[in-house]
Amino acid sequence: MSISKRFDKSCKIISNKEICNDYFELKIKADGISKHCFPGQFFMIGAPGVFLRRPISVHDVGKNTSSFLYKVVGKGTKILSSMRSGELQLLGPLGKGYDLETYKESNHVIVAGGTGIASVYFLATKLKKKGILYYGAHVA
Repeated sequence: MSISKRFDKSCKIISNKEICNDYFELKIKADGISKHCFPGQFFMIGAPGVFLRRPISVHDVGKNTSSFLYKVVGKGTKILSSMRSGELQLLGPLGKGYDLETYKESNHVIVAGGTGIASVYFLATKLKKKGILYYGAHVA
């Protein structure tokens, strides 16, 4: 896999909805960015009023959109979860990502837990053969 082109830019929020207790899916308008994203990569996403950006895995990409799955765990993600419109500062895609070429003809067993499912979903959409997913989650 080649190194992705990196971007540091403001992107418009399309939606940011809670999909279950404290888990959100953030969808942004990402003109020109999506085609440079590979499964397993992430972005550093800035929340207003918070100094450090948060690393959040790419969950899915569309033609001109990217989505991220995250859990509210602190001040930054709490602020992020309250945003329904506006723009966010993104840096990425970052990270090497999964090596799809090496395993393109293999039978796949994928293991994930918690928000780790975010990058695994994107991975599963890019694999040529079906596989098995083992997913673990904490149940209250």
